[in-house]
Amino acid sequence: MGDSREIAISAQAKSSNRLKLPSQREAVPYQGNLTIREGNSGINSFNSWIMALMGMKGEEMGLVLERLKKLKAEHGKAQFGNITVDMVIGGMRGMTGLLWETSLLDPDEGIRFRGLSIPECQKVLPAAKPEGQPLPEGLLWLLLTGKVPSKEQVDVLSKELRIRATVPGFVA
Repeated sequence: MGDSREIAISAQAKSSNRLKLPSQREAVPYQGNLTIREGNSGINSFNSWIMALMGMKGEEMGLVLERLKKLKAEHGKAQFGNITVDMVIGGMRGMTGLLWETSLLDPDEGIRFRGLSIPECQKVLPAAKPEGQPLPEGLLWLLLTGKVPSKEQVDVLSKELRIRATVPGFVA
C-alpha cells in the first residue's frame, strides 16, 4: 500500500477475539481496533474496511440463522391471528406479514430505523455541519450494523464508497 495513511476504526467483536474476512481463509487477530489503509483498494483487498464489516456481520448472521431455524422448528405452525382481504389491500397496515429487523413502519408513528424514529436519527446520527441533516452514510451504517456510527466511521464509509463508485471499463 506504500504511502497510504492508516486510520483506526473502533469495532466490536461479540463472540471472539478473531475477525474473519469473507475473502480470506485465515482470520485476522482482533485487538479492539481495525487498522484500515486508504488508497487504491480493490474489492478483494485484505485491508478493505467493507470486507471487515461484512465479516463481522457474517458471523452475526450465522447466529441469527441458527436462531431462526430453531424458532421455525419449534413454533412453525403457530398462528398470529386473522388477516382480512381489506388488510392486504390496505397496505398490510397493522398486521404482521414478514419477519424484519432493520426498520418498522408504525401506522401511527411512522418509520423507525433499528428502533430509532426519524427525529431521533436526526439527533444522533453524524451530520456534515452542526444542526444539519444526518449524512446518508450514517443511516446506511445504522441499517447495516444496528449501531449509531461515529463521525470518523461515517467519513471512512463515505471514502470507501467513493473509491468503489467508479465502474471499471471492462464492465459494460
